[in-house]
Amino acid sequence: MNSAHRDTVNLLISLAHERLLTSLQANGNNISPTHALALRQLMEGMSNQALGLDPGRFAYGLPPGTGKTQGLIAWAATVFHLGLDVSLSISAAQITALCALKSGLIEAGVPESAIGLKHSYGNGERWPDTGDDDRPIMLVSHSRIRLGRDATLFGHHRERPRSLLIWDETLTTASIESLSWQDLKAASIWIASDAPENSALGLTIRSAIGTVSDELEAQKYRTASASVSIDTAHLDAAQDEAKALGDWGSDLRIAAVKTVRTLLKMLEHPVAVVRTGNGASGEGVIRYAMAVGSELTNIAVLDASHPIRDLARNGGVVDRTSDAMRDCKSYEKVSVNEISLPAGKTKLESEAGLNSAASSLADVIRLIPETEHVLIVTFKGDRGRMPSRLLTRLHGYEGIDVSARIDGKARFSVLTWGRETSLNSLRHCKYVILLGVLRRNPLDLAACAAAAADDLGLRLSKQALKKLEISEMSHCVYQAMSRGSCRIMSEAGKADPMNLTIIGRVQGVREMLGEVMPGVSWTHTVPDRQPRPGCRTAEAAHAIRTYLRSVPREQSTVSIRKMKAVIEPRLARESWRVALSDGRMLASLPIRGEPAHWEIAGQSLRRVS
Repeated sequence: MNSAHRDTVNLLISLAHERLLTSLQANGNNISPTHALALRQLMEGMSNQALGLDPGRFAYGLPPGTGKTQGLIAWAATVFHLGLDVSLSISAAQITALCALKSGLIEAGVPESAIGLKHSYGNGERWPDTGDDDRPIMLVSHSRIRLGRDATLFGHHRERPRSLLIWDETLTTASIESLSWQDLKAASIWIASDAPENSALGLTIRSAIGTVSDELEAQKYRTASASVSIDTAHLDAAQDEAKALGDWGSDLRIAAVKTVRTLLKMLEHPVAVVRTGNGASGEGVIRYAMAVGSELTNIAVLDASHPIRDLARNGGVVDRTSDAMRDCKSYEKVSVNEISLPAGKTKLESEAGLNSAASSLADVIRLIPETEHVLIVTFKGDRGRMPSRLLTRLHGYEGIDVSARIDGKARFSVLTWGRETSLNSLRHCKYVILLGVLRRNPLDLAACAAAAADDLGLRLSKQALKKLEISEMSHCVYQAMSRGSCRIMSEAGKADPMNLTIIGRVQGVREMLGEVMPGVSWTHTVPDRQPRPGCRTAEAAHAIRTYLRSVPREQSTVSIRKMKAVIEPRLARESWRVALSDGRMLASLPIRGEPAHWEIAGQSLRRVS
């Protein structure tokens, strides 16, 4: 490399860094020296990659809200204004995010004619699709790249490979699918009458059932086969017959048809049979297909979760997260309250489970000042109905005004898992509540691990799969909470105050998040059992919470008998025990006032520092 080339790189780094700091400060951001260094290192990394000094697949794990998107815009605009012979592709998960990037680039002085945007959303987005027009900066979705559509457009500019692909969020280089053995068996029974034995569909299903059954049985005594051979001689005809089955009948039949179609799609690629050690639902078929081609060798991944997400380390992506990037944001003003109650997707799908969860959620909401915005994150549920069912119960059963507005904005916002990344329009929410946390099933994780290693024969131990599960849950929690006010840094180097409450069982997440959230305060409570909402036990629990919050800070013990005499709950012994457990939990939440942590010590409660 000659000195002129090095001078060009240094000029790009300096000008892009100066442009970024000016932009951030103009928007009211106070930048600490560590934060400024982290941003310069990002500018340096992308410059070295784009100008050929240090090509590769590298990830930069700056925390959410530290300026990755603004940095990308400032750097790309500087590249354009310097007139460098650099062509870029920028990829994000949502077309809305790509439209926002295009607007930002135009505001930074890049002409609209230099920015391509490929999508099929018609006039539903702010910026229209630019078609196959080959422009220096190309904006494209993750899914379009993974599907291999328009590879020439985002991979080349003027018949030469583009200088750099910038990937927002985690880069997953393969698409995966899994199918549990119990679902496969059930589906074969449900559609047996629609798939005669001598039909292409019947022959293919019987071959799959026999092969998977034999392999699962054999794995009890020997090492798993790297892949299995299922007869696919009639696959094309079987897929046509599966399409003709029709999505009608009972929910179980519809699910069976979907399962069969998934199986047939999986058989287009080599498949393996896996036993994960997690029961019948953890046995089944997996497959993967590489979705981000090896020809895309120069990629800058901007991924806050990279330092904690094990599955992000796939496709040869090297972690370039520096010490400055890790330390540029402190979470000392952020508190996390973990309430260990069952709140998984299956439980919340039932009426009783949802009612119980709504009661827990309402208890937390009642502690939040009515002048504060609240973000709730939960599961999408069957046909996307979980949020509406939840809000109905909060309003109808718990008396929560879910339609309230504050300063023209809805007081309550609800996101579902899968939408917890990239969004920055909810930064006004100082209270975030996660009702359940997305948990990947072990078969999916086994397929992901095989794809990351590009080895269908890879098998992980049960302990290794558990570590992957915790890593994925930690990623979900980290991204979801970062939609709220902790995304902002009004004070240099410090996340704005925010309270996160996790209702669910997320063992291991606290330790993993400690790596990316220095200074965060974390409390963990395990209620014995929840009282039924509206009953005397629930009323007593709230009275206990109020009583314990009123105890002077210097007082270290409380007589349970005296407290009970003041509250006069008129409860049976077991109901009093439940009320005492729930009241102590509510008192410990750092919402609306100073938390009060108490443990039972004989016939008294003792304050825990």
